[in-house]
Amino acid sequence: MEIFRLAGSAICHQATSRTLIASGQFLPLCARCAGIYLGMLCAVVYLALRGRLLAREFPSRAALFCLLVPVALTALDASPKLLGAPEYTCNTQRFALGSALGAAVVLSAAPAYVRLFCRAPRRGATVASAGEAALILAMSASISMCAALFGGKASTAAGCAGVCVALIFLALTNLAVITALLPAFSRKRAAVLIAASLTVVQVGVASAVRWSLLSTI
Repeated sequence: MEIFRLAGSAICHQATSRTLIASGQFLPLCARCAGIYLGMLCAVVYLALRGRLLAREFPSRAALFCLLVPVALTALDASPKLLGAPEYTCNTQRFALGSALGAAVVLSAAPAYVRLFCRAPRRGATVASAGEAALILAMSASISMCAALFGGKASTAAGCAGVCVALIFLALTNLAVITALLPAFSRKRAAVLIAASLTVVQVGVASAVRWSLLSTI
């Protein structure tokens, strides 16, 4: 768990008041971050099972409107904290809402990554309709809610999986930036190695800075 907590410190504030507890230990990510990355994993698994992981088309306008709902709800949930007002949601709710947000991010952004990296993308959209989008969001939120309520190994696995997904997402984002800025590296092993190395450096530097700041407080 410690290695996941160290990696998680580079991508999450890890405030204990906003972090779920499993088996007597705090998860390596706060409730919202853990939910977001677990939701991303749920969406990827769903798309893979449906054969749409390499779909090149973005969701329809109706589906995108549905996918914006968790974004709006997350903004409303976070606004009291930013404004210094009382908060009305608990960590379990943040976990579930974050999961829906993570799923929405993958469903709406996956085609951009497919077009950039995949040589043979498939026709069709990641989400066929607004109803399917709502179903996926509800499914992701339900899975996170169950993991939070049952606790123990389920929550621990969810937190660790969230860290892994976060690091993979960071690596893919680095790869996308490198490919866009340096076309010569497009679809070559050099770009992958540079992106992986950059990810390791980012996590290492961020973790070192965070822990050095915490040690001085």
